[in-house]
Amino acid sequence: MRLPLISFLLFGLVACGSVEPAPARVSVRMTDVPLRYQAQLRALQDSVGEHENEAAEHIVRSVSARLEAEELVGAEDIDGVQQLLDGFHRILRGRRLLSELDLRLELEPVDGAASMRVWLRGDSSGALPVTVRPGGATLRIERLFANPSGEMAYSMRQAFFADLTTMPLERETTFEKDLGEFPIQIGPDSIAGRTTWTLDLTAGFVEQDGVRYPAQDTRIAFIDRIELAPDLPNAPLVPEELAEAVLNPSVGMSGVMERCVRIHPREYDAALVQLAPLVSRATDDEISMRLAPCLRWLSRGRASGSDPTSLRRWLANWSRHHGTARKAAGGLDI
Repeated sequence: MRLPLISFLLFGLVACGSVEPAPARVSVRMTDVPLRYQAQLRALQDSVGEHENEAAEHIVRSVSARLEAEELVGAEDIDGVQQLLDGFHRILRGRRLLSELDLRLELEPVDGAASMRVWLRGDSSGALPVTVRPGGATLRIERLFANPSGEMAYSMRQAFFADLTTMPLERETTFEKDLGEFPIQIGPDSIAGRTTWTLDLTAGFVEQDGVRYPAQDTRIAFIDRIELAPDLPNAPLVPEELAEAVLNPSVGMSGVMERCVRIHPREYDAALVQLAPLVSRATDDEISMRLAPCLRWLSRGRASGSDPTSLRRWLANWSRHHGTARKAAGGLDI
């Protein structure tokens, strides 16, 4: 991803310990900077865009040293370079502050676990306290129900939190906000239901010592809760047990699905790895009838439908990049 260098949003420094109420928009074009700096600035732009933060910080230090040397000899054409450099530096500083934060969703049972209360909690490992100031937040609640034949039902709703605009975080003090109570029970026709809560913070600022930095990549791990039908064992299964059963004709589809929904969410990637060679050699009917429901459940809906060609293509592409799959918290109802 390339960041546009034609018009760059720069954030002005604050003075006297006060917080500037809004960032100042400054238009800086590539033509505003000397040609001798453009290669480094383009490299910096690419590194920031690809989140190669260490490489970007190295370039910032290198360009800063060049600017200091040129200032000593009275260079007069470097103001645009300094403005761009300040903007990139503020982005990187904001990312470094965010990397010190532990923002997480946590669940607490309510009414004998018929529902769950969701909390946003967080603290900082940094030496100085920080305040995250998002522009609000959206909680996405996704529910997927599976029946013994492999059929699934999906629902999604959202809750908006316009008031989530100030999050003070520091060591040994936990910030928390109650995000609400949500039912998790499953219907009589389902063997399992998975509820996934995902909180997305609107881009805003992270503030320290009265100085605001951009906060556009504030990440909060999603969290799962799986409810199993009362007649199913609660103990999680290892992915190998699903792989051994999914194409075994002596195991009915209900047995396949019972094994699938008992895989712990932390093992979903491992289970997909186990299923990949089976998909590559399975017949079209085996993929559509037996593997497709498992792929949908384990991929969190990314492998949708039952078309064998599409599923083979999806799993082959996933296998090349499965190390980048997002990390989940949560687990089975055990």
